[in-house]
Amino acid sequence: MADGGQNVALKTAPHVPYSEELAMEICRAIATTPKGLPYICATREGFPHPDTVYEWLFLYPEFEAAYDRAKQCVTHALLDECQTIADNDDEDCLLVRRNDGQEVRTLNREFVQRSELMVKTRMQMIEKLHPKKFGRRLDLDTTIGIRHEDALAMLR
Repeated sequence: MADGGQNVALKTAPHVPYSEELAMEICRAIATTPKGLPYICATREGFPHPDTVYEWLFLYPEFEAAYDRAKQCVTHALLDECQTIADNDDEDCLLVRRNDGQEVRTLNREFVQRSELMVKTRMQMIEKLHPKKFGRRLDLDTTIGIRHEDALAMLR
């Protein structure tokens, strides 16, 4: 579970009835934190189990639309996380004691690779959540060096 390294036990709370107020509170939470729905539901008082929220997506079209907008908004929080991760160089280097007793600084490849994976994962999420704004685009603005007359001649 992607919960920021914290294990969060999912609630087995009784069924929570749908209300527009609770649905909008859930959407606000989704829009403002890069954590997943299981984490959000487990850590917020009064929030239903994630399965209930998923059920509401099928039952209430207005909630589905608000939920989709909230997921698009979270891309900004994910972008901020990417910048924080990329800027964090606290553990990029390690002090290693050589056989002769001298300490040398060396690259902490594990930390650097983990940071790279974290940024790439978030970027993939961002592309999926908001493809129109952050998705990969095809460059369709190309020019073809054929004159109109030549193209007509080829068709004949």
